[in-house]
Amino acid sequence: MRKKTESYKDYLNEALQDSKLAASYLSAASDDSLEIFLVAMRDVADAHLMSRVAAGAALNRVSLYKALSANGNPHYETLKKILGAFGLKFAIVQADAPRKSTKHSRKPSRRTPRVRVALRARRKLA
Repeated sequence: MRKKTESYKDYLNEALQDSKLAASYLSAASDDSLEIFLVAMRDVADAHLMSRVAAGAALNRVSLYKALSANGNPHYETLKKILGAFGLKFAIVQADAPRKSTKHSRKPSRRTPRVRVALRARRKLA
């Protein structure tokens, strides 16, 4: 007897209803490209039902489909509204530890004001 298996789309829709998992899914997609991020947003919107997301984001359903298509080019405000409908928001985090400069900071040389004066004089002559 064959085992019945669940379709991947059904599994994904069920899993993406959890906001923590949806946030991780979108975060991973945003590291790839804008097209992949928009497809991931569409997956999450499908999981939350497009019509409900459209209503929650105060958007037309057709506009939502266009914005989340692979060729879509949504504005930041539109993405913010859609994430708000999911119960999520944008966050900015540090990517890597900042690199320390190997150059030592130097005091400005004494020539700097002279160079400025020379450049100003050249501009006046031109």
